[in-house]
Amino acid sequence: VPDLVGKDLSAAEEILHEMGLDYSIKTQETDEDSDIPADQVLSTDPVAGTQIEQNSIVTIYISRGNVTAALKVPEVRGLTLENAIARLEAVGLTVTYTEVDSDQQAGIVVSQSIAVNEYVPEEGGTIELEVSNGSGYQKTVPVQISFPADSNSADYTMVLYMDGVDIGSMTVNPSTNSSLVLNVTGKGQQEVTVSLDGQRYVSYQINFDTGEVSISSDYNTSIVTGGPEEPSEPDTEEPVPGGPGDETPGESSSSGGPGEYDGPGETAGNAGPGDVQGPGASDFE
Repeated sequence: VPDLVGKDLSAAEEILHEMGLDYSIKTQETDEDSDIPADQVLSTDPVAGTQIEQNSIVTIYISRGNVTAALKVPEVRGLTLENAIARLEAVGLTVTYTEVDSDQQAGIVVSQSIAVNEYVPEEGGTIELEVSNGSGYQKTVPVQISFPADSNSADYTMVLYMDGVDIGSMTVNPSTNSSLVLNVTGKGQQEVTVSLDGQRYVSYQINFDTGEVSISSDYNTSIVTGGPEEPSEPDTEEPVPGGPGDETPGESSSSGGPGEYDGPGETAGNAGPGDVQGPGASDFE
């Protein structure tokens, strides 16, 4: 725990944030004739020098200052409700709050009724806060899309739909991109469908709250493995036993033939030119 005694609250918060330590704030009364300003750190729990684990909580005790002196309203937007209340009560304000729709994380203060640096009356007063209920808070989840090893060497227009709404498109060549990772942004639980040239290729159920992704429909690999076969040259020599032409019709001399796709998440060989190697390559909101 760092030595924060004597520092103002903003400086103490910055130090704890850089060290990856969570904190809570509590206020302490000081003598009426005390010259300790409001928001100055009086003590911490645990005390300075104590060894604690990362993400442990440090309690900061700050001064209310001389309550008869003129105090200013601090900035609390962007703080958690708990920390905002502590800072406002430290300058003698009573806090009320309401929850509102917002794209901020739940529990974060998004507005305050008294402007920053306004003077607080000696008799105190009431400040109203608006706190996000998290209804519009969105998260980004990586989604992996795989293609079979024997995909056609052709460009396809890939379109993503979230609950039936087009959220973005791009051109892909499955023969050179055996696996793509797309960043999809949303909230709650949504179904995302991937289409290739207007045909459904695969669908996913995404829980944006937990980051869980599950396949809700099988891969339609025939879209990228179908098509007419190229004509072969006529045989002019006797076939060599065990060589080309000695195979049973419909079989292939290699281990994997058209339609032999082992499922999502597998890639075909080494990454080729244009392969998307990880999250961040393509973003869809």
